[in-house]
Amino acid sequence: ILTNLLLLTAIAMVETGGREGLTGQAREVAVVIAPATWRQHSKNPLTHAPAVAVKVALRHLAWILENLPEEKRTPEWVAAVWNAGLGRVRRA
Repeated sequence: ILTNLLLLTAIAMVETGGREGLTGQAREVAVVIAPATWRQHSKNPLTHAPAVAVKVALRHLAWILENLPEEKRTPEWVAAVWNAGLGRVRRA
């Protein structure tokens, strides 16, 4: 899980510039989780609370890793899926 946490930290740094509590153009929160993605991994309301957001983000990261072929489980591919979605990356 430490590796996942480090990867998640890197994704969050790139997407937020290191600023906590941001809401993006698509209403993403915290570690840049879109509302639909949040609902996929949590029954709780969308929140900026870092502890909750990190748990949901780690669930999403685990889901990404489970759904990527083993040879594509690299930081670059994971970041691409995080940003664009699995379907878009698969079609690219």
